[in-house]
Amino acid sequence: MKYISIILILFSVLLNFTLMAQNEDMWEMFSKVRIVDRMYMGSGKSGMMKHPYYTDEVKALEGKTVEITGFLLPVSLTKCVVVVSRTPSSMCFFCGAGGMETIVEVIPQDEDSKLKTLKLDTLLKIKGKLKLNKNDDPTHLIFIIEDAELVEILDK
Repeated sequence: MKYISIILILFSVLLNFTLMAQNEDMWEMFSKVRIVDRMYMGSGKSGMMKHPYYTDEVKALEGKTVEITGFLLPVSLTKCVVVVSRTPSSMCFFCGAGGMETIVEVIPQDEDSKLKTLKLDTLLKIKGKLKLNKNDDPTHLIFIIEDAELVEILDK
């Protein structure tokens, strides 16, 4: 019986390390996406726009449920529009310390999501379907997690 307990404990520890590694792998995969400036024209305007070149590894995840851990960056106070960043707000993309591959747009399952009530830089884990914005819509980020659910708040 003692050996079974030890085996279960070891299994739990290994499972936790595996889950942590998978999460870091998501950000690592995102970091391999190449982003270049491209000229665009539309609605009577033209200019430069960031264009992603996704790796095959990232393309294979499109439409699949993924989990990612990061820091919450609320975007709108009225609607539930949030971004999850690999780093806290002081080091995020918007502050010039990261790139577009370090942030993910989050679209919750419902408008009354608990995500709307959380504070800036809350460390959390979310899951949902990954959508890649291939510059179909310049009003969205290059990575979008749709039907997102809050899995866990990690900084209690």
